[in-house]
Amino acid sequence: MKNAKIKTTEYNDEALIKKLRNNPKALRTYISHIAKEFDKDHNLDVFLGCLKVAVMASRGTATKISKTAGIDRSGIYKALSNSAKPRIDTFLNILSGLGVKISFIPLKKAA
Repeated sequence: MKNAKIKTTEYNDEALIKKLRNNPKALRTYISHIAKEFDKDHNLDVFLGCLKVAVMASRGTATKISKTAGIDRSGIYKALSNSAKPRIDTFLNILSGLGVKISFIPLKKAA
């Protein structure tokens, strides 16, 4: 996946899931990429779909999240489905299960 252009609109691609599943570094790169894309376009549906790919690619993540957050596996995937609006605690638990967190950066004031 080195320097590969990741198409975040094709987030149901089984080949991508397999590629990410066998390469933890590529999975981290993918998560970083989708976060940057979301920061640019704010497309929540695509971002959640891509997070679903990351959860599916990260072995044991859905099980770990379901144990720590008290959410069953189907609830996790439902929270990441198209047009879902997951609660912030659910969203944070999913990110934590993937080994990432969000940071808040103050916006620059307009001149």
